[in-house]
Amino acid sequence: MISQSGTANQAYVQQTGRNNDLTLTQTGSYNQASAVQNGTGNSAVVAQTGAYNQAYVNQYGTGNQASVQQAGFNGTATVTQYGNNSTASVKQW
Repeated sequence: MISQSGTANQAYVQQTGRNNDLTLTQTGSYNQASAVQNGTGNSAVVAQTGAYNQAYVNQYGTGNQASVQQAGFNGTATVTQYGNNSTASVKQW
């Protein structure tokens, strides 16, 4: 699910495989998010509020979980997961 409110937010999503899940929420202006999920049963949540934030999530494998939460201005977060059953969480305020 992708939810965007504000001005000029951008989202790119590529999902290959089965049962991959993404929740992406952007509130504010000029935020960018990219998510690539390749495999089975990967899950990602990206939430950005504010402006000029960037989030990149790349998951390759099975059962990986990622969460990125950013609030404010000019934050950048990148999560890349290879393999199986990895967990990552990024919070920037």
